[in-house]
Amino acid sequence: AAASTTAATTAAATTAAAASTTAAASTTAAATAAAAASQTYKMSSTVIVKDCKVAKEMDSAKGKTAFAEALTKSMPGITVTDTQLSVVNCPARRLSEELRKLSTEPGVKSDFTFTSTTGAGTQPKSDVFTTNLNTALADNGLTAGAKSASFAAATTAPLDPNAGFARSEERRVGKE
Repeated sequence: AAASTTAATTAAATTAAAASTTAAASTTAAATAAAAASQTYKMSSTVIVKDCKVAKEMDSAKGKTAFAEALTKSMPGITVTDTQLSVVNCPARRLSEELRKLSTEPGVKSDFTFTSTTGAGTQPKSDVFTTNLNTALADNGLTAGAKSASFAAATTAPLDPNAGFARSEERRVGKE
């Protein structure tokens, strides 16, 4: 009787372990399928700001966080994976503020990398992104000095940095 109870317990444990393994495999397969369905995109934006002081303040870790939050809020369904910022139209040295005015307004150029399972989506509207950015900047302790934003169309991020190399090499060899 003890042997049959032990055998029944072992059989039940084996069945439970197999069910657990099957459930884990299904969960892993679903996660893999979801990851495979997401696509990576790149998009650039230029935000016009009040002045160079504000632009330089935005070009920081807190600024990157604020820009990512604003884009995510402006384009629901995306996940921002990388944000690069750089100050534009701000000279390194200026003799006097009053003697010379810049012909172009200071700004911050942002390069976003994001993933989406629904495609690149439409670009955010300038006024919506600017409002979301100013809110995110204030929430991160920065000056809410964004005046307007413009976007370049999102493009698919290349998977291989050497993509296309073989084709150009073939063309060159073929013409010799």
